[in-house]
Amino acid sequence: AVEKIHFEGAQFRRDIAAKALRKKPVWHCYICGVELIPVPRGHQGALLPNHSTNDHVPPDGLFNNPKPSNPIIVHCCHECNTKHSNFDEQLRIMAALEINADEGGKRIALEKVFGSTMKNLRQPEFMIELAQSMMGKVVQTPIGSERVMVFSIKKTRIEEGIKNIVKGLLAHFYPDFFYQNQHFEILDIHSATLVENDPQPQLAICRELIAKAKSDIRGSHGEFQFWQHVESEAKVGVWLLLFYSSLAFLVCHEPAESAEQRRKRFDPKPM
Repeated sequence: AVEKIHFEGAQFRRDIAAKALRKKPVWHCYICGVELIPVPRGHQGALLPNHSTNDHVPPDGLFNNPKPSNPIIVHCCHECNTKHSNFDEQLRIMAALEINADEGGKRIALEKVFGSTMKNLRQPEFMIELAQSMMGKVVQTPIGSERVMVFSIKKTRIEEGIKNIVKGLLAHFYPDFFYQNQHFEILDIHSATLVENDPQPQLAICRELIAKAKSDIRGSHGEFQFWQHVESEAKVGVWLLLFYSSLAFLVCHEPAESAEQRRKRFDPKPM
């Protein structure tokens, strides 16, 4: 006979309860939301698109050695992990070459950007794009405005990757927050943008967020800092991501329908 457990008037068969405890959790890709399947033990050959892999948020290559002892690792499908792999190195190039990069960023530039990416001729299309866009421009530095050579990239190239970093942070810190239907707005802040227009509105938002929001820092040289304020019930959030103390992204997210309603409210009606 199967032994039964009596608990608050309900009866649970011990064998069914044991099976429930052994049931494996269902994981979803933090980027696209697809349900993941585990890679079978001893699997050989190519992975399936929805095979489960681990992804570092932000990319592990952004950090100097020794690597963070508390890395943020989330579940990712093999397809997304492969599709977005180039962004890791491209973000490292952009952040480390920023004129105001701190010592950690300068070390990354020397050892990984010049000493690895450029030396081994990786990311050729991206590097050509940077070279073709280079021009003299006045930027903001700790000693004031200075004219230097700067490069630019397509906004769409970086926005998707930054959005995925925020998705990974949400998946890690707010696992019950459903963000797949969210609209993300991204603003980049660095030495060039701070002299193009009045920087005070941007800086005021950042200062307010830094003063009120939760903060975190990762890396032996503080390579990645972030501040976040998320309201789960309202389904909104704002994040400030800072790489090498020089390249920042302000990211706001809200339900897509809310963003569309706001756009219609403020956009002029067609004649």
